[in-house]
Amino acid sequence: MSEKKYPESAKFLLAEDIRMDAGGKPIVLGLYVNDMILVDLPDNTPEPSASQPIILPEMAVLASFPDTNGTFSGTLSIIDPAGKIVLQTGAGEFQTESTGILNIVSKFRPFAVENFGQFNFTVELDGKIFEFPFSIVRNVALKTDS
Repeated sequence: MSEKKYPESAKFLLAEDIRMDAGGKPIVLGLYVNDMILVDLPDNTPEPSASQPIILPEMAVLASFPDTNGTFSGTLSIIDPAGKIVLQTGAGEFQTESTGILNIVSKFRPFAVENFGQFNFTVELDGKIFEFPFSIVRNVALKTDS
């Protein structure tokens, strides 16, 4: 039996959808560059709030942990810009693939946004925390002067 090897680092991708192929490779659809989701809204649309959130139809995060081995107990969470926990999973088990990579794909369909700004996706594996900051902001490049 191989010795357990804990991850030392993580790589994250933010996209509309992420799937795993039969060989264990991630298929990334609609990659958000710079870890930022730009939301297109008409000029007269108010900022999102708890009573009127903006709904993203889908969002996915890939957390990839290279050079690992073993099964890890862990949780996933997302914290919004106001510090509110908007998602927190119960403890689960994550198994390293035969390639020595642990890939965790998290899909959110739909995802409600109550605040624009920086979010934090956190993976906890056997007590070790890996954080991924990403932003959801209004696309101001599309504003037009009337």
